[in-house]
Amino acid sequence: KELIKNYKNSKNMMKASKGRQMQGFLRKLGMG
Repeated sequence: KELIKNYKNSKNMMKASKGRQMQGFLRKLGMG
């Protein structure tokens, strides 16, 4: 059960970090 919880948490973390990366990328494009 703990493993599943950790797995879901890591998945959410990956999603969040990816979203942050995309935001930075879009900001770079806007600046350039």
